Amino acid sequence: MLSEPTSLASSSVFQVGLRRSAGRLLALLTVPVGFLFGYDTGIVGGVLTLKSYKNDFGFKDNTTVSAVMVSIQNAGAFLAALGVFAISERFGRKRTMMGACAVFCVGVILQVVPSHSLPCFYLGRIIAGFGLGASTAVAPSYNAEMAPKEIRGMLGSGMQWLFALGVMISYWIDYAVTNDMPVSSAQWQIPVGLQLVPATILGLGLFAFPESCRWLAKKERYEEAWASLSWIRGDVGGCLSACAFRPLSAS
Repeated sequence: MLSEPTSLASSSVFQVGLRRSAGRLLALLTVPVGFLFGYDTGIVGGVLTLKSYKNDFGFKDNTTVSAVMVSIQNAGAFLAALGVFAISERFGRKRTMMGACAVFCVGVILQVVPSHSLPCFYLGRIIAGFGLGASTAVAPSYNAEMAPKEIRGMLGSGMQWLFALGVMISYWIDYAVTNDMPVSSAQWQIPVGLQLVPATILGLGLFAFPESCRWLAKKERYEEAWASLSWIRGDVGGCLSACAFRPLSAS
């Protein structure tokens, strides 16, 4: 049998492992919001230059269409970021992000369907912007309220790094479909539709995560807040969770 000190040491190592694993999962599921924003921002410029896109939508003034595409997405994101905090305060960070992912997916679907209508594509862009703005605004709050302080800075910088990565990947995908695919609707639908993959993973992956412990404490749902905090700390019933829980319950 293990001696008591050895058992305590093994338990401590196991708890640290759980804590790190939960932090990594948090990073994997919430930080990619930055990637989504970067990819969505970068992909449209290349798509508009494709002959297949111009054939399907029948426009000639590329400059005006490009300006509208970018501006309405940013306008939707800006408005959503301004208004989403009232929603997240009422319904919680987790459910707000899941709803934002669903809204974003609806916007992408409206862009991908072969409507041959620029107004429909514009509508999809602004709806996707709503989802992007809401998720990009709430994800840092969720990270700050849930993540151990040792990795909060990493999560914040990770979102910015993945934004740049998303822009870069979008350029390479535009390059690939331009040079390696025949002129057809699929040539522009694939790069636009690929946004559904990370958005779906993020939205569904949040089912496995608890609600923000700080938000639960603000709503005086202290038992749920304790369970949420213990889960992310990997320290069920331990002193780390107890120390972190005291400021929550006091506030």
